[in-house]
Amino acid sequence: MSFDTMVPIQSDLLCYHNTTIPEDQSTSNLSYHRHNAYEIYFFLGGNVKLYIEHSCYQLVPGDLFLISPDQLHRSVCLDSTTYDRTIINLKEPVLRKLSSSRTDLSSCFHAGSAEYARHIHLNTTAKKQFLNLNGLLNFAMKQTEFGHDVLTNAYLTQLLVFINEHYYHSTSVKERNIMPELISRVMVYISEHLTEELTLSRLSQMFYLNGTYISSQFKHHTGLTLRTYILDQKITFARKLLLEGYSVSETCSLAGFSDYANFIRSFTNLTGISPGKYYKQYRNLH
Repeated sequence: MSFDTMVPIQSDLLCYHNTTIPEDQSTSNLSYHRHNAYEIYFFLGGNVKLYIEHSCYQLVPGDLFLISPDQLHRSVCLDSTTYDRTIINLKEPVLRKLSSSRTDLSSCFHAGSAEYARHIHLNTTAKKQFLNLNGLLNFAMKQTEFGHDVLTNAYLTQLLVFINEHYYHSTSVKERNIMPELISRVMVYISEHLTEELTLSRLSQMFYLNGTYISSQFKHHTGLTLRTYILDQKITFARKLLLEGYSVSETCSLAGFSDYANFIRSFTNLTGISPGKYYKQYRNLH
């Protein structure tokens, strides 16, 4: 399983319907990744598991997931059944422009904990309403005639209001999380002790299990080694520190790196940019 920590979205708004036949599961499954945009993921069909941070879900047609920027996620096709979904990616300025002082359309993306998925299941009627609005939005975005931009904003606004209303009035489907408790607990422990030394021996002592067993189970259920996951979490924390104004050397220490050269190399490999350049390019945008 490869690991692409950041898959950048170039446009402020993307809307597409994607249907694939996963003939080769080894190449059709997405690796863990993040976006620099919000994502509205609506599942239509297939035999698919969706992993989001500490959660895993066996998808059912009608499932809608709200994925925030920087949330680690991936989809896994379990067989060759046609995989059908619609996806909308939108950046924060778009949400801010469409919101008002009384209505924050990004609200549903920030409810609850970022460590778990934000999701609802739409019934048949709501599913038809969503697909209708999604279709109108997709059509308007492809046009060039007079008013297409106004219609795009109008349909997107309606869709976001629809999603927020259903999110806050729906019954939670949290009980469908099938991520093994051990894996979730290990992820939580890592996130709470990032700045400390995290070894198999320490995890073994913490969870009263053989370290090799923990490592193999983690790889089996996530497709990632513990070392890769820990490094990703450290770099994600480092990015946040840089955006808060900490210097590169301060960030290196606060993120739990004891070797400055290793920090620079790891950060650059995972983000595609050095921490110094990241600090300069992105801090003023937040």
